[in-house]
Amino acid sequence: ESSRSHAICSIRLFEGSGGRPAGSLTLVDCAGTERRKDSANHSKERQQEGAEINASLHALKECIRFMSKRQRIPPHAFRASALTKLLATSLCSETRLSVICTIAPAASDTEHTLSTLRTGVTLRIKGSDQRGESD
Repeated sequence: ESSRSHAICSIRLFEGSGGRPAGSLTLVDCAGTERRKDSANHSKERQQEGAEINASLHALKECIRFMSKRQRIPPHAFRASALTKLLATSLCSETRLSVICTIAPAASDTEHTLSTLRTGVTLRIKGSDQRGESD
């Protein structure tokens, strides 16, 4: 069985006994992109899984592109994948985004590492932090 999937953990904070929302933290662990040439020898099921992962990452990137341009994210962008459907509330509210890329130090993983870093840079929202700090 494959363990390739996205994971989402949402923590919601409430004030006092009245239960007024005070904030939330959403942690998302995205599966890495699956390159076609790397999956050529995989089963059809595993190739389909890789294609679905890539599609959901693309949908997330599209939503973040709208955010980076300070534009309203259109509803069809959220419907593009289950990942963006689940993150719609987080992406529509006042949001701060931090991206942590996990990379491999081995020379044999250079292409994967560069791809991961390119994706991380793509997800940066310019001006998302008013203090001038980069996330």
